[in-house]
Amino acid sequence: MTETIKLKVFRASGFDDKGKWVSYEVPFKKNMRVLDAVKYIKDNLDGSLAYRWNCGMGICGSCAMEVNGMPVLTCKTELKQNLLGTRIGPLRAFPPVKDLVPDYAEAMKKETVFRPWFEGKQPAGKFLSMTDEEIKLSRKFRECIECFICSDSCRPFRDGNHAFLGPKSIVKAMAYQHHPRDEFDRSKALAELGIWHCNVTRCCQTNCPQGIPITDKGILPALDASKKK
Repeated sequence: MTETIKLKVFRASGFDDKGKWVSYEVPFKKNMRVLDAVKYIKDNLDGSLAYRWNCGMGICGSCAMEVNGMPVLTCKTELKQNLLGTRIGPLRAFPPVKDLVPDYAEAMKKETVFRPWFEGKQPAGKFLSMTDEEIKLSRKFRECIECFICSDSCRPFRDGNHAFLGPKSIVKAMAYQHHPRDEFDRSKALAELGIWHCNVTRCCQTNCPQGIPITDKGILPALDASKKK
């Protein structure tokens, strides 16, 4: 007899729908991922279920969801038997487009304010070389896979403080701010976008699947720079 597991999945038809939790029962296998269960529901039980995924290998960041209230990459999260059941929902810091698909449009729109592109003079003649040590920190921030787990982990952002741009956008800004050849100071723009609303609990840093030092090397230096303006 095939072992099964009971799941509750959040379903919502759009932005104005408060949504509801729907129960499903799926075959359970050892080392089964949460994403595997969601795909099974879509393929075998309810073809109307909406969710995002692409690579399934923890690289694209698109399959981020909340599992029992914790934001995770579902392709890297093992599904375990739980007497209380497993609840799979969208990242609650964002309005749901449909079911498990969150809308990131408003959060990403704010990023244009701090110029998320390289700002520096083009070298005359040959390009200037940079050492590994010079670009180490900037490179680490560029490892962001834009899963938005950090922003979903952030209490000020998740509670609807729309004056705060959120950790994910700060990561993107600091990737350029730390670049040794970038010449635009983004500290003023980050201050205008509410970086001071950060409560410095390091939840974003703790939950980042890429291990990016968001708070220690991103938010705190940006706060310090903003204070000096």
